[in-house]
Order: sequence, then C-alpha cells, then structure tokens
Amino acid sequence: MKVAKSTDVLLLLGRQSLGGRPSLTVTVGYACGIDGTRLTEQQAWAWLAPMFDKEPFDLGEKKARGSYAVAGMACAPAGQAVTGITVRAGVGELHKSLLVQGNRYWTRGIAGWQPSAPQPFERMALDLPHAYGASGWLHNPHGRGHCADPDQADGVALPNVEHPRHPVLKPSDVPPLAALGPLPQGSPERARWLGTLDESWQRRRLPWLPDDTDPRWFDRVQQDQCREGYWRGDEPWFAEHMHPRQPVLRGKLPGLRPRLLLRAAREPEQRFEAPLDLDTVWLFPTDERVLVLYRASVAVTREDAADMLGLAVFTETLDQAALSTEHWAAVWRQQEEKVAKPPKPAASTAPADADAAAAAAATSQAATEHKAAILKELADGQKEAIGEADRMMKALGRPPVSSRFANAGMQVAEDADPVPMAWPQEPVAFAQAVRAYVKAELQAGEAEARATMKRYGLDADAMLARSQANPASQIDDPAELFASLPVTPEKRQALLKEYQAFMAQMDALEARAADIQRQADAMQAEPAPPPGIDEPLPAGARTPLDRDTLLARHAAGQSCAWALLQDLDLSGVALRGVDLSHALLQRCVLRQADLERSNFLEAELQQCDLVEARLEQARFSRAMLTDCTLDGAAAPGADFSQAWLKKNSLAKAQLSKTQWRNAQVAQCGFEEAGMPDAQGDRAQFKSCRLPGVNAARAQFQWATFDQCDLAAAVFDEAMLAKATLIASQAGGATFAGARMPGLRILKGTDLSGARLDRAQMDGASLQDSCLAQATLREARLDRGLLKNCDLTGSDAWHLVARAANFVGSRVARASWRGANLMQSRWGEAVLEDVDMTGVNLHAADTRRVSAQGVQLAQALLTRCRLLQDYARD
Repeated sequence: MKVAKSTDVLLLLGRQSLGGRPSLTVTVGYACGIDGTRLTEQQAWAWLAPMFDKEPFDLGEKKARGSYAVAGMACAPAGQAVTGITVRAGVGELHKSLLVQGNRYWTRGIAGWQPSAPQPFERMALDLPHAYGASGWLHNPHGRGHCADPDQADGVALPNVEHPRHPVLKPSDVPPLAALGPLPQGSPERARWLGTLDESWQRRRLPWLPDDTDPRWFDRVQQDQCREGYWRGDEPWFAEHMHPRQPVLRGKLPGLRPRLLLRAAREPEQRFEAPLDLDTVWLFPTDERVLVLYRASVAVTREDAADMLGLAVFTETLDQAALSTEHWAAVWRQQEEKVAKPPKPAASTAPADADAAAAAAATSQAATEHKAAILKELADGQKEAIGEADRMMKALGRPPVSSRFANAGMQVAEDADPVPMAWPQEPVAFAQAVRAYVKAELQAGEAEARATMKRYGLDADAMLARSQANPASQIDDPAELFASLPVTPEKRQALLKEYQAFMAQMDALEARAADIQRQADAMQAEPAPPPGIDEPLPAGARTPLDRDTLLARHAAGQSCAWALLQDLDLSGVALRGVDLSHALLQRCVLRQADLERSNFLEAELQQCDLVEARLEQARFSRAMLTDCTLDGAAAPGADFSQAWLKKNSLAKAQLSKTQWRNAQVAQCGFEEAGMPDAQGDRAQFKSCRLPGVNAARAQFQWATFDQCDLAAAVFDEAMLAKATLIASQAGGATFAGARMPGLRILKGTDLSGARLDRAQMDGASLQDSCLAQATLREARLDRGLLKNCDLTGSDAWHLVARAANFVGSRVARASWRGANLMQSRWGEAVLEDVDMTGVNLHAADTRRVSAQGVQLAQALLTRCRLLQDYARD
C-alpha cells in the first residue's frame, strides 16, 4: 500500500474482523507540544518508544468512544521533597485523582502490621510498577504490594500510587488498580469484556476476537477515563502536580481535523474518504506534550487489506472551513504525478554542486537518524513480545522465553521437525517464533500435568484415548490443553483468558511490526546512492594525443593519463598495461587491441569499438562507458567497480571473475556473456539484456535487477543474498543450489519454468510474480513470503518452507510431494489439483484457503484444519 502523508503524521495500520467482515483500521496520530507545535514522526517515535517498555501505548484498534490516558511523573512543588502528594488530571469533563506516597514497607510490631513512614521524594513515576500488584498477579503483574500470604509481609514494599478512596491499610487488602494509563494485557478488569472463547470461536474465528466482544474491551483504560461519544479535538485539559516547575499545567488539544482518503483496487479508479474519530488522547504533562489518535475502520474484501492500494492523510484545523473530498483527491493525484515525473535537474554549476552536496549530506543524516529510530522500534517490539510471553510462561509455571532467547532451535511437537530459528530479527517472524515457543511450552506443561494426574490416580489413559480419537482438535484446542492442568477451575479460566489475550497481543504486534519491517526493508534495499548514471565526470585538463604520440608514450613507459583520444583507429595495437586513467576516449576503434592490465580508472569512453579486445584484469573502476561495443571481448578479472555503463553491448564477452561492486549499469546487453565467479555486490542493473548469461557461482549480494531480461540465465550456486528482482523476465533461468536468503522478487517478475532446485531462500520475499512450471525441488524457503504468486504446474518435491506465508498465491496442477510446510500460512490462497502426498502441514493455517482436488495421502495434519475446512467447502 502506497502512503502519502506529511512528516508530522504518525500512521498505524491494523486489521480486524468481526462477524466474518474484515476491516482495515487506520490510526492517524499527532504528537504536539503544549503550544500546538507538531513533532515529526521520527521525533515522536524516538520519544515514545522508551516510555512504554511494560505495556504498548496503543494497539491500533478502533474504539467505540473517546478515552484519555496520562503518562508522566508526580512532581513535588518547587522541587521540595515531599512524603505524599495528590495528583489530578483530566480532559474536557473527565478528571481523576491519585494519591502518591514515598517508598514504604510493611513492619510487624506489637500493634500488628504497620507501614513504615513514607520516604521523601521529588519525583515518582505514575506507572504500573509503582501501583498495587505483584509478579504473577493478573491484575497488575508489574506492581508491588500484593501479598500472596499476608502473614509473610515483613519487608514487602507497599504501592506508591493508590486510589484515594482505597488505600492499602493491611497486608491482606486487595484494592482496585490505581492507574492513569492502559491496563495490563491480561487484566481481569479488561478481560471481562472479552467475548465467548468457546469451541465455535476457536474453530471458525481464531485468531480474531469473538464476535460478541464488548466494545469496552478496546478502551484499554479504566472506565472512569472514558466518555460517551468521541472527542472534538480542542477540549481543555489540565494536570496537577505533574510538572517540575508548574503546580498546575493547562492547555487545549491541538484542534486538528485530519482527512483520510483511500484508493481501492477497483475499476474505474475510486478514491474515497473515510471519516476519522478522535478516540484516544494521551497527556504527557511532565514533558509538556500531548498525543492525539484519530481512527477509521474501513471495510475491505480481504483480511490482509490487499484490495486497498493506497492512502493519503491531509491535515486541516478546526478553525478552518473543511475543504471537499474532491479537492484533497485532486491534491493527492498531483502529488503522485510529481513523484512519477520528477523534474530534471538544471545545468550543473559550482554553487549548485555545493548546494547539492549539502542537501545530500542532510538527506543522508536524516536517513541515518530515521533508520536508528526504526531499528530501536524493532528492538522494542522484540522486547515487548518477550515480556508478554514471559508473563504468560510464569503464570503457567513454565520457563520464561527470555531464558531460551539465545537457543538455536525449538521442538514444537515430538513428531514434528524442529524449525531452525536463531530467534529471527524480522519482527513478524520474531512474534511468530515467540508464539510457537509458548505453544510448545503449553504442550510440555500438558505432558507434565498428565504425569501428575497419573501419580494421583486420575484417569490419564482415558484422556489419552480421547485425544488419539481426535488428535487434530486435541492439539489445536487451547481450552482442552488447559483442562489438563492440575489447578482450580478459577485458576484454569484465568490462565485461559490470559493465554487468549497474549495471542491477541501477538497478532497486534505482528500487524504493527509488519509496517515497521517494511520501512526497515526499504532502507536496507536501498544502498547509498552514487551519483546518477547520467551525471558527467568532473572535467580535467585533458591533453589531445594522436595515434603515434599515444604509441610512443606507451612504448617509452610514460603515462597517458588525462589524455583526449578522438576518432583514433587503434585496431589490433599492443597497449598492454597502458595508463589511460581520467582519459576521454570518443569514437575510437580498439578492435582486437591488447589492453591487458590497462588502467581506465575514472576514464570516460564514448561510442568506442572494443570488439574482441583483450581486457584481462583491466581496470575500469569509476569509469563511464556510453554507447560502446565490447562484444566478444576477453576481460576475465577486469574491474568495473563503481563504474557507470549505459547503452553498451557486451554480447558473448568473457567476463569471468570480473568486479562489479556498486556499479550502475543501464540499458546494456550481456547476451550469452560468460560471468562465472563475478563479484557484483550492490550492483544495479536497469533495463539490461542478460539472456543466456552464465553467472554461475557469481556474488551479487544486495544487487538489483530492475526490468531486466534474464531469460535462460544461469545463476547456479550463485550468492544472491538480499538481491532484488523487479519486473524482470527470468523465464527458464536456473538458480540450482544458489544461496539467496532474503531475496526480493517484486512487481510481476516472470520466473516461469525457472529451476530453483536446492536453492536456499530462507526469508525470501516473492510478490506478484509468476513461477508457473518452476521447479523448487529440495529448495529451502523457511519464513519466506510468496504473495500473490502463480505456482501453476510447479514441482516442489521435498521443498522446505516452514513458517512460510503463501498469502494470495495459486498452486494448481502441481506436485508438492513430501514438502515440509510446517506452520505455513495460506490466507486467500488457492490449492487446485495439487499432489501433497506426504506433506508436513503441522500447525499450518489454512482457514481461508480455497482447496479442490488436493491429494493428502500420508500427510501430517496435526493442528491443521485443512481436512475439516476442505470437507466443509
């Protein structure tokens, strides 16, 4: 989805589905100072991320009404330490008070339990760790003061933040949570609004929320912080004793009116406006900032919202008249036209070059800062996933995820192959890995519970018989897993609710992480841009040389650097080792010339004829070659690093072990050229012709092939890690045994009939591409993404694609015998007349697959509902 917005807009995209109707939730946010100035998105994320290491500040879910939350510190007036203080905060007609006291501890004396005198403080965080709670206590596992055994309370810290009407007076007191921010994810105070988690929901709606979920589930804050209806956006707010210098801080919400337009995949083109509601207000009085979050829920036809092609956000203010939807749609189209047709740069001058250099430096610095912010958000997302899973594991009495963070793999089930994941850095895969670990530990806990039941004389054999009678549902049903735990019914229900809340949290994290990852991938896919391919080399004082002078200088061992050679016939001449660095050669004929080990460093060659020239180990680093012919040239070991080549022909050239690192090559022909063992990391090939090229064992990491002809090209055993193919034609190409982790294939690339046998493509992304009749025998695609791909007639014998995502792809009249598709996902995919004999589909998500004529003899289908859903369809 293409996004158009200003830099001060925070954007979150989420997915929801209620009653079988999928929707896209768009969150538009603004982080503002108390004076109304707006932070850039980069500044906002860098500021927000460190503050919410316990609970996320927002999950991108549409709410049915307005709510507010507060984050910050209780501050003693004038910086003079106090032992206790009351803080108050509110927005509009809503307000709330909390009592904040210094550190206290329970002591036992003659008169019984007494709290120690509160210690003076100047600042105290108003967060969950300082409120009532304790590790393992569902209402607030981050807090302090809760005593599982009130008789063992000696030295236990009391909560610092309390509700004024519900103070803790004795160790056995259990007051309601005193908070101004979001409730903990597993809090029963919030879980009571969750809908019915029954068998029907697990079979038909998981992982979406139950359809009867109360709208109050989405509030996330306590009910006294919610109002009827949404906020207008210019309400007054205040905060008392939450600023280090001002006892009472007052302000108004920024009074914005964001406009959200979307473009749907329909004919004719349709751009429409979705109304935004201000449902969440965050106050940060200690930092003198506010955050406002507007939201829209847009009906879509697909759960992944792939039918929405783009969105745009424009910002108006409430004191201005609202402009029409047609006006903003026209502005959006104009912006797209400017991006599609960038203005040509003016003629180069020295001042302009200086300005361009300064602009490039500023852009580079901004990109570096933005990348750092995104990488930090990725780390925060991982930390959030681990923290949430650790709390779940502790409640179950299982080892925490963090204790296994460095492990190289995990066993999901005794009869399933292990997924070799070194805990992936990519956040969606990371959340899925955490989810799989939790499920694995649940199964281990079930095994322990069964052993415990047997020791106590319970009928474990009866449970085993029942599970063997229906193995898929036994493994797939969380309620049945929890039913085997030897705990009280109340504890079992509480654990089940927390488990379901955890799974919902992982879904939200995956949705948020996907947007972050797309930004990170986009930056990684873009190497530092060298100057444009049409940019001329800087001119020097070149010396014109005729043929005789050139040969004489070379014979005398003199350098010919900075020479100007025009219209010279040098066919067959011996110029081995000649130094033509920085030289300009125009319309020169060098057919069959001996130029072995020659030096063309930063030289410029225009319309030169080098057919069948000898160029072994010649140096063309940072050279520019335009409209030159090198057909049949012998150039093994030549160095084209950082060179610029445009409209050249190198048909049948011998280019083994050549260097192409960071080269830019446009509209060049390499028909049937030999490039085995070439080195081309980060090279960019644009609109080039490479049919039949032999690049076996070549190194093209991070390289880009954009709109190139790669038909019948040979990349056997090549290294193409993180390489990108865009709208390229590679029908019949071979990549046998190639190493291509993180490969990106985009925008209609044709790999029909391609041979990808034994290729290593873990984490690869193939989108909107054709792999009809392709062979992927014994290839590896663990955690890969094959989105909207055509795999008709493919042969994937013993393909390994664990945790891969085949969303929207079509597999028809194909043979995938013995493939390992454990934990794969098949949203909106089509399986038609596919031989999946012996396939491993353990824990595969096939809920939205369309299947017909699928052969599943000897297939492993534990925790996979393909048979049930297939039979129902």
